[in-house]
Amino acid sequence: METIAVDLIFLGFVIVLVILLLIYIHKTRKQMKELEAARIQAKNAMVEARKAGDEATRARQEAEAARAEAEAANRAKTDFLSNMSHNIRTPLNAIIGMTAIAGSHVEDSVKVADCLKKIESSGTHLLGVVNDVLDMSKIESGKFTLNVRPVSLRETLDVVRDIIHVELEAKSQKLEIRMEGLISEDVYCDGGRLNQVLINLLSNAVKYTPKGGTIVLSLAQKLSHRGKGYVQNHFSVRDNGIGMSEEFQKKLFPAEEHSAEEHAEEEHAVHVYEVHESGLGLTIIKHILDAMEGTIDVESAPGKGTAFYVTVDFEMVQEEQDRLLAESRFGEEADDPVQADVWLEGMSILLAEDNEINAELACTILEDKGAFVEVAENGEIAYEKFAASSEGYYDLILMDLRMPVMNGLETTKAIRAMDRGDAITVLIVAMTADAFSEDIQNCLEAGMNGHISKPIDVPKLTKTLTKYLRFLG
Repeated sequence: METIAVDLIFLGFVIVLVILLLIYIHKTRKQMKELEAARIQAKNAMVEARKAGDEATRARQEAEAARAEAEAANRAKTDFLSNMSHNIRTPLNAIIGMTAIAGSHVEDSVKVADCLKKIESSGTHLLGVVNDVLDMSKIESGKFTLNVRPVSLRETLDVVRDIIHVELEAKSQKLEIRMEGLISEDVYCDGGRLNQVLINLLSNAVKYTPKGGTIVLSLAQKLSHRGKGYVQNHFSVRDNGIGMSEEFQKKLFPAEEHSAEEHAEEEHAVHVYEVHESGLGLTIIKHILDAMEGTIDVESAPGKGTAFYVTVDFEMVQEEQDRLLAESRFGEEADDPVQADVWLEGMSILLAEDNEINAELACTILEDKGAFVEVAENGEIAYEKFAASSEGYYDLILMDLRMPVMNGLETTKAIRAMDRGDAITVLIVAMTADAFSEDIQNCLEAGMNGHISKPIDVPKLTKTLTKYLRFLG
């Protein structure tokens, strides 16, 4: 019995040990799972910490890049404002100064005429500065567009020569124009933008070429890689001026892949080169040629002059299109001021203009040509004057766009909607400071026949109006 009792006690002891062992194993497993979970959690925490560190580093790098970009932009803005201040004040100083001189020498007609000539030249320069700023605004907002139409390249070079003539004369410089191997004189392009490219390059050539120097503007053509119907045009502007170093040339046209600081330094180089310009000329040229899918290159050396080379492909105007292009030039003989007087003389013109000085200027120009002019101070008055007139009384309506009560577009649409015979046939031409291509398109869509931009250029105004009137007459 004692043996059985001992065995039972021993068995009970073993059972207790087994139970304790099972309890221990269970707890150990639970602890191991908890440890594993903790290890995984710690590992994940380390991964997250590493990610957070990477993100912090990346954020720090981005913040540093943004800071550098902001500083570069601020430097560029400061340079830009400094250049703009200089280039706006320079012609303004001439305009104000020459006005004062003319006022104090009213009895000296020769002196007054000389002052007026310089005021006109300075005003034209100031307008160019304003146009450059507006172009840059359009470029930065992505609204820069080309107005492609048939253009005579020979006439383009003639126009450019006439525009740059005053600057050349002031420095006794000679401009040679050479055209070699022309395949097609008439092409499709934005003539105004092409003029802008060539005039900017020529203006820089004039400024950095000494008195008595020579500038050569050349045009050569060859067949385009685009295929039949296209011609490749090679323009060059060469001078024997001060020239540029090779290092400086690399900074004239900033590369997109450069850093903000490098880009700002390159822009500063452009501003230095264009110290007498608006500081935007070469930048705008590059954007224009990019839009035209063209290229620009430069060759220069200190003391040996500079040559800019522009290459761009244009579609050729074909034979039937040549005929239409010739017909579109119907008003060219209006360059003759006597013939312009004939076409404008006796014309009845309604001028919608809310600015008193602008109205006086336009009235003086037109009345000097023999036209009869009535002024309407806003669009509503213009509409009422036309409605009250007998049919066919007005030969022409000159319409400002920005006027109180009714603007020019609203007034034009209202006139065109009138139930009278001349509501559709009367010639309506915009005469406005809104001079972008979309402004011109808005005018045409509203029912206008044409567009003349302010400030008023007397010869251009006379020629343009004569062209419209002769065409309809």
